[in-house]
Amino acid sequence: MLYSFVFRGYSVLWYLWGLLVVLPILKFLSRIGRKHAWILIVLGFGAYLFNKAYTHYGSMDAPGFPWQWSVWLYDGNYFGVTNFCLAFTFLAFGSYFAITERKLKVWQCLLLILIGAIEMHFETYKGVALGKPLITIGIFQWVKNWNLRIPVDVAKWLRHASTLVYFLHIIVISAVGLFMDGMNWVKWGVIVACTVAISALLLWLRRYKAFSFINQLI
Repeated sequence: MLYSFVFRGYSVLWYLWGLLVVLPILKFLSRIGRKHAWILIVLGFGAYLFNKAYTHYGSMDAPGFPWQWSVWLYDGNYFGVTNFCLAFTFLAFGSYFAITERKLKVWQCLLLILIGAIEMHFETYKGVALGKPLITIGIFQWVKNWNLRIPVDVAKWLRHASTLVYFLHIIVISAVGLFMDGMNWVKWGVIVACTVAISALLLWLRRYKAFSFINQLI
């Protein structure tokens, strides 16, 4: 169970790979310094492209000669290569901006988001669209400079709720899928509403002794 939970990283557990494997690697790579930090962006995009082309989103069933070894990885003989690639991609981007302290202007952020959104529109598999990394960089740089000035209590509630939302959303998606086929805006709205409502309910229940264990989870 532990092997499947951690090293194969089923479902939405890619963040575990970020903590256990990718962060130590990026810690080592951070020694390259600000001058060569652009290498992290290149490696991040490289990992993303590999995941897109040679996992189940691409040609994993019958890849070409130089990539046949990757089938062994994807089959779960060692670890989930998709999870590793995704963790490395987005954490490498974050490491780049942390090392260089580079800040993009608002118009640059919006341009990246727009280009990424247009590209995603023409993709079949939206989850691994080439525009997704561009949108990620644009949103990250844009949002991190916001000063929302919200009350501390509200910020803490949102912080706690985000953890529950993360763990609950895959369960809600599966449950809603039993009653609603396909995927459309209505189903998406039901999933979001149910996930947020259940998270809020659990946060409210944690004040009672029987549900105090929730505090340990968040």
